Amino acid sequence: MRGKIITFLNMVFVILSIVLVVYNLLFAPQPNWKHVARIMGVLLVWLLSTTSALHKQKASAEQIYKDAYGHILGDIFADRPNQYRKLMKGIDLYNTDHLNSAIRRLSALLDDCETVKERAVVRYFVACSAMDAGLYNDAAEVLETTLKENPALADARNNLGVCYKMKGDLERAIHTFEDVLVYDPKCAMAYVNLGQCYETQADWERSLYYAQAALKLDANSLEAMAMGHLACERLGDSRNAERYHEMFIVNGGTEEELKDWKGDFVVKTS
Repeated sequence: MRGKIITFLNMVFVILSIVLVVYNLLFAPQPNWKHVARIMGVLLVWLLSTTSALHKQKASAEQIYKDAYGHILGDIFADRPNQYRKLMKGIDLYNTDHLNSAIRRLSALLDDCETVKERAVVRYFVACSAMDAGLYNDAAEVLETTLKENPALADARNNLGVCYKMKGDLERAIHTFEDVLVYDPKCAMAYVNLGQCYETQADWERSLYYAQAALKLDANSLEAMAMGHLACERLGDSRNAERYHEMFIVNGGTEEELKDWKGDFVVKTS
């Protein structure tokens, strides 16, 4: 959004500058060359500064994506900067909720992929975009194809489990999340997702077990804290239910979010 505003202001400034220059050259009683030079100088400084700002903003966003997805990206497209830029643009569209555009751009990038790893990574982000758009069938199909070529991509397998869970196929989802832990035993989110599956089945002992396992790996997991709170509450363990409640609030969760979590559980089990 900020980039679009800067681009719009640039266009307005350029148009106004051109109008002033044309007026001075064609319609003024006598052209004021110093005035024209000043306008052109200000225009040049403005364009250079805004271009630099946009470049820094783009570089900053790219670094954020590298930090967030470095374990997935690896050295993909390391020797092909044009394809790498296309990938970063697709990831940016996904992260800024331009999901249909992200799906189109990333799907087109598949034609440029030369290795299994490249196809797997690009498909992963296509599937992420489809999931956020609520297209779980499409996302599952893409992820299944990805895992046939690259079965060790734990993040893709975890997302596939989420797709199955959202489609109501809990047995398949549980099996998929268990497979995630075979490839990545330290994937806290897989434990959370397993706990949610058992939460949906009102299997509170298993739900609590996976909440605790997730918290051992990620002590800041609000999902695991909320799940632990609800499981203890349903098991009649009020002391530990309050302990998880306090953990949830201390770590930045809100009463409204915890209420929403419980509301989501009611929806899942109704």
